[in-house]
Amino acid sequence: MKKNQIIVILATLGWFGAVQAVSAQGTAFTYQGRLNDGTNPATGIYDLRLTIYDSTNSPGVIIAGPLTNATTTVNNGLFTVGLDFGAGVFTGPARWLEIGVRTNGSPTFATLAPRQALTPSPYAIMAGSASNLLGTIPAGQLSGQLSGTQIADGAVTAAKVDNTQVQLRVSGTAPAGQFITGIAANGSVIAGTDTTDWKLGGNAGTTPGANFLGTADNQPMEIKVNSQRALRLEPANFSSVNVVGGASVNGVAPGVSGATIAGGGAGSYGGAASNSVAANFGVIGGGLVNEIDPAADHATIAGGQGNWIQLSAQGAFIGGGEANQIQTNSLYSAINSGYNNTLHDQSSYSIIAGGVDNFIETSNYYATISGGANNRILKDYSGYVGAGVIGGGIFNELSTNVNFATIGGGNSGQIGPSLNGSTIGGGYINQVRSNANFATLSGGTLNVILPNSDYAVIPGGYLNAATNQAFAAGTRAKAVHSGSFVWADSQFLDFASTGTNQFLIRASGGVGIGTNNPQSALQVNGTVTAANFSGSMAGLFKSGFATGFASTTITNGMTADSFVGLTTAGLALTAGQKVMVSVTAMLGTTAASDSFNFSPGYTFNGGAVTETSPNNFMIGTATSAGGRQSYSVTHIFTIPATGTYVFGFAILNNGLASLNNNDWMSVSVLAFN
Repeated sequence: MKKNQIIVILATLGWFGAVQAVSAQGTAFTYQGRLNDGTNPATGIYDLRLTIYDSTNSPGVIIAGPLTNATTTVNNGLFTVGLDFGAGVFTGPARWLEIGVRTNGSPTFATLAPRQALTPSPYAIMAGSASNLLGTIPAGQLSGQLSGTQIADGAVTAAKVDNTQVQLRVSGTAPAGQFITGIAANGSVIAGTDTTDWKLGGNAGTTPGANFLGTADNQPMEIKVNSQRALRLEPANFSSVNVVGGASVNGVAPGVSGATIAGGGAGSYGGAASNSVAANFGVIGGGLVNEIDPAADHATIAGGQGNWIQLSAQGAFIGGGEANQIQTNSLYSAINSGYNNTLHDQSSYSIIAGGVDNFIETSNYYATISGGANNRILKDYSGYVGAGVIGGGIFNELSTNVNFATIGGGNSGQIGPSLNGSTIGGGYINQVRSNANFATLSGGTLNVILPNSDYAVIPGGYLNAATNQAFAAGTRAKAVHSGSFVWADSQFLDFASTGTNQFLIRASGGVGIGTNNPQSALQVNGTVTAANFSGSMAGLFKSGFATGFASTTITNGMTADSFVGLTTAGLALTAGQKVMVSVTAMLGTTAASDSFNFSPGYTFNGGAVTETSPNNFMIGTATSAGGRQSYSVTHIFTIPATGTYVFGFAILNNGLASLNNNDWMSVSVLAFN
């Protein structure tokens, strides 16, 4: 196809002859142009495609079209076409016409350049300014607004105003206690009261339920302070309401029902410090940076900072403190307060009452740490319920797989691993070792119940050790055989059992039974019953019986009365006891027909001699001195009063003769209960 060129002859908007014609024309207009074929005017039948653009730029924005005028007649280069692009095209901004041309029946259009500006005709210019409009213009032909400068002052009077459409000047005020409820047609105010509005001073005569402050649709309501949200009430599922108080950064997760954040939080506390609830019916009372995770329904954080109840920890509770955690699936567990305490996952129904850095590890049901610092109940792999207790103290530990065990307090106590029901009451670095079930260590320092030592007991003391069903107390007592009982005094030496079922006592100050002042290794103030004794009984006092022995040798004669007592210390006896005293003598005299009296006797608390009725023995004959003879006397005394007694024999010289030199007498005593 030859190159074609349109020479624009005239572009005229369809406003012909007069203003009346403008209103009758609608949106159609006529376009006349000239088409050259090469350098010569074209003649023939052509198809034209016409499009309105917003600019000369390519591609620009199409405003209307394209319109295709097929079989347009061109004669000596001139053509005329009628165009109608519809309403809303010529709204004021400039427009350009792009023309495509092809010979009739050709498949493609050739776009001619440049685009042609569409300019208004003189009548259209006149219509745009409307400077000489005559007659009445129908209301439907008017649009737009008049500015204040286009209306003369006072030009519109009340008589010219339709007061059903335009309100006249308002005049008047509302009486005190009332407000304007309406304006009359003449501009006067209508005053009254409206009980449906809430007043700054409060409302009277309201009906609960019927009167309320809030929303009537499914939308939240907010109350602000200083232009910041202070309370948000959100409708939720189950006919519940989410209550979000405090800082505007606090929030309840989408889809959560019945949650409450009573307050707390901060928008700028070293950055945003929000409280958040993502579980149904979860509660945060206040504080900041507290969080309840999804599915931890009914959980509560009362306050504090940085506390966290994790996923699915239903019914869990943190009372306050800082950086405390209840981890996943720890149902109905609690941390009352403290700092950095942790209940690990699967530790349901457990509690940490307070303290610092305490933790209960995984799978410990019903466990308790009452307080203290750095106490820990380790993981239970056994499948039992755990139920361990640490009452307080520091660095105490219930090891793995320990159930029903207790550490009351103290420092660095340890129970376990793998045992049930054992107890450390307190103290320092005390241990109940593995598999020592139901053992008890009450306190003290560095005491240990050995492994596999069921039912062992250490009540306290220092460096004691006990094994299975054994008892150790004092200092360095070692009950290392089953069933043994070992008590050791303060001597810093090991005192250990040597066989099973022994009862051993190391008491360097003596053992007193019924007395607090033992005078020997064992002193019993009371009755002792024994089937047999082994060994010498010379050292026994009051434990069934006591003995004593004394003797004397008569030298140089004995002419005076005398009393010979036991050479041993006096016996401490109790009123009512029985004492058997035996006297043996080997006597002779230096004169004929002489006699002596002798008998058993005693002194009481160092006083006078008490003796039995004298026994009169004739030693000599009428004609010669007596030779040596053996004599014996025995007497049983009943002790009249509690005190110290010295037993012996009394000799009464009748004044007739003297004993031979080297004669002797002896006395023995047996005291019993």
